Amino acid sequence: LPLHKALLGQADGALCMELLMAYPEAVREPDSCQRYPLHCALECGADEEISLALFQSFPAAVKERSHLGRLPLHCALVGCAARDVSMEIFKAFPEAAREPDKTGHLPLQVALDSQTDRQVCQAIFTAFPEAQSCCGPLLRCSWLTMQASP
Repeated sequence: LPLHKALLGQADGALCMELLMAYPEAVREPDSCQRYPLHCALECGADEEISLALFQSFPAAVKERSHLGRLPLHCALVGCAARDVSMEIFKAFPEAAREPDKTGHLPLQVALDSQTDRQVCQAIFTAFPEAQSCCGPLLRCSWLTMQASP
């Protein structure tokens, strides 16, 4: 669909909003990789306005997995989404903290690997502290460093 392509092509936020307004049902349709527009926006680092508009238009997308087994929380972390966007996605489905993608990566691992905002990492850790034991030594070191910093 045009909305998916625009998001994946990192089109201007205004164009993406126009496409969303022209065909709002697009938010409920996955592409050939099982990505909903929310996944596409989050993975590609779309601006906050379009990401939140997609989420608000179809909040159930937070529980949908892409062909890589990624939930929107994984996508937000991989795409380095804004803290407010990542937190909205997390709050809508905190159970995602326990869910690995197809490669076995938990959201905390992805967050630490992509140097996600400390507040987001803390929220994910609080929801699933056991994830720390799944992180390798380098990521555990990142987590400990993050915890120790002011």
